[in-house]
This record gives sequence, structure tokens and C-alpha cells, in this order.
Amino acid sequence: MTALPLAPSANAVRDAMQRLGAIQPGPYRVVSCYLKLEPRDKTRGKYLIKMKNRIREAVAALERQSLERAVRDQVGADLERIRRHFEEPGELPRTRGVALFACRTIGLFDVIPLPHVYRSRLAVEPVPLVRELVALEQEFGTILVAACDRTGARFFEVTAFDVAELPGLRAEATRPGKFHGQRQAKRGGVLAGVSSSRASAWTQPPSCRTSTRTSTTCCSASSS
Repeated sequence: MTALPLAPSANAVRDAMQRLGAIQPGPYRVVSCYLKLEPRDKTRGKYLIKMKNRIREAVAALERQSLERAVRDQVGADLERIRRHFEEPGELPRTRGVALFACRTIGLFDVIPLPHVYRSRLAVEPVPLVRELVALEQEFGTILVAACDRTGARFFEVTAFDVAELPGLRAEATRPGKFHGQRQAKRGGVLAGVSSSRASAWTQPPSCRTSTRTSTTCCSASSS
């Protein structure tokens, strides 16, 4: 049995998809199961009722197919193992869905917790059905999130399966002090980007700045 962690990483899920995608048709059948585990599905064991109904449907469909006795027995054993697996509450992941792939002949029993399952279903096919796994990753993609404040910034990679911090992109603040929005930062008592003469005028009281402008006007008038 191969069971991914309760919160699998995106790389672990990709490895599982590659492993499942490499399985070729042979003298066996693979059981693919997708099960929704949302809160309403866990109420009074609704998820288990759904799964038992789908297992019964699969067994009935199996009887109508012209399969060899060995293949029929193999599928029956895999369906029974899946039923026993879901009857154990401790085997359920904390996620809102799970995918399970089983084939006794090739030693396959993969359990993959999923953040979402579109529809609960069970299928018996020559190869695993991994289309929903691929679609889930492609639709969500990879998002880069930056969390910033005045002390620094941290970067995170968010996928459909997990959140991982990127320590190589960690940035520290280059200047201590409080952040004042649109106000300019002072450098040694002088406003950034302002000359010393203009800075001194800015720091004078309003009355002084008015008198200075008045005296300059008077001088210009007398000289003319």
C-alpha cells in the first residue's frame, strides 16, 4: 500500500500521477475510486453508503463482462479491500476528498488525499483513471504569494495540495523605522530628495517663510 501524507505536497502527487500513468493494460483490471469527504458527506457515514452502493454496482457490472476467472477474482478482492479501508474512520484523510487506486495483481493500492473531488465515483478499467488528478493541478496551478510588512517580506508557493515557504527569496528590511505611507523618509534630519536650502525653508515656521518672500519682493521693486 502506498499512502501519501494527510497533506501531500504537489511533488508527491505528481510522482503518484507519473507512477499511475506508467501502468500499461495487462491481464488485470485497475479499480479507480474518487470519493468526496466534505462535512455533509461525513455526516452519519453518508460517504460509506455511497461507496458501498458503487461497489455493488461495480460487482453487478463485472458479472456482465466476459472476463477470465482470475481477473474477476482479482477485481472482487480489490473492491472488498477498498470497502474495508473506508470502513475504518482512522484511514480517512482530513481533506475534502480522496482518490484510491487498487490492483492486487501488480501490487497497487495508492491512497491520495485531495483538496476537492468533483463527483464520487468508482470505475474498473484496464488502466488507472488519473484525468481528475491532472485537471485538479492544472486548474489551480501554482501561485506565488508575498507577505510583506515594514520588517521584511516572505514568499510562499501555493498549489492545490500544499503551501510551502521559499526561504531562498526571503527579504529583510533595508531601513529600520516606522512606515508613514506617502510621507517621505528623513535622512539625517533632511527630507529625502530635497536640497538643504529647500529643507531649511520647509522647516521654518509659516510666519518666517512669509516674511522672507515679502522682503525679496520689496528688494526687486526698489531696484527697478
